[in-house]
Amino acid sequence: MTDRYSRQTRFLGKDTQQKLANSCVAIVGVGALGCMGASLLARAGVGRIRLIDRDLIEPHNLQRQELFDETDLEDELPKAEAAARRLRKINSEIVVEAAVADLNRSNIAEHLDGADAIFDGLDNFTTRFLINDYCCRNKVPWVFGGCLGGSGQVMSIIPGRTPCLRCMIPEPPPTAALPTCETAGVLGPAVGAVASLQAAELMKILLGEYDRVRQGLFFIDIWDNDARSLDMTSLNNNDCPCCKQGKYEFLEGSEFETAAKLCGSSSVQVSPTTPKKLNLLELAGRLSQIGTAKANPHLIRFQTAEASLTIFADGRLLVHGCDDLERAKSLYSRFLGD
Repeated sequence: MTDRYSRQTRFLGKDTQQKLANSCVAIVGVGALGCMGASLLARAGVGRIRLIDRDLIEPHNLQRQELFDETDLEDELPKAEAAARRLRKINSEIVVEAAVADLNRSNIAEHLDGADAIFDGLDNFTTRFLINDYCCRNKVPWVFGGCLGGSGQVMSIIPGRTPCLRCMIPEPPPTAALPTCETAGVLGPAVGAVASLQAAELMKILLGEYDRVRQGLFFIDIWDNDARSLDMTSLNNNDCPCCKQGKYEFLEGSEFETAAKLCGSSSVQVSPTTPKKLNLLELAGRLSQIGTAKANPHLIRFQTAEASLTIFADGRLLVHGCDDLERAKSLYSRFLGD
């Protein structure tokens, strides 16, 4: 389609489209921000888009996660796979890759190596700090974004040029100390505003237009009509353990939390201590002897009298309707082993 990008190149210049076509962006977290960002970048002609997400589509996602519809919900697809299916219909000229995975230090290189820039669509700071370490060590730009209620914030992080996330926030805040979409809610238009800003920053970075990249943290509130830009250049000093001292504590640490509550969901995720690759059909056959097990190529839905579980091919388990980490670990051991 020779005129697909004509309105874009009229603004950016005719030589820009090939740069975008030659680029690869990894989108970590295919929720509200990730869906909108992926759609914008796919429509802009970014040549390779890699989607990484650990979760399933739930009914409340349809309010603001624009790549999903009721058919995806009925098909019980993981978010990464459903989003990839939709993006391939939006733009068949690009390559879309899907990884149904929980990004952690054991697999981050596998999923992010080769990306020219990274789009943050996450809902937790622990993984953001891991990405910050990876990007600072490997000199990969990334765009932080967050949205809650009617407001959100965006910050471009370009190693060697800008402060990093740890310059602004030295340590991840305790999970219980932060509001979530579940407790505070979120507006779809606020998501659109923040994701659009993130996508614009990513395009500037991919095109090498670093002088146009926003400096510092930008805050926008679409409900109370407020917008502010906070200069972070003063934070770019020698005190940061990550970008200045080269200590990549989240990337190189040895501890690994196997169980965690999921933001915006009454579910606990349990991850294997070592990587696994499950044969879902074989496992579903065994589980069907003690409960109801329904498998597709990506996951198993398993129901017993005492628990409702989702099992992924990478060995992760979701325990639905649960907030007890130890009970979730116990169920993992019972049904999947150590």
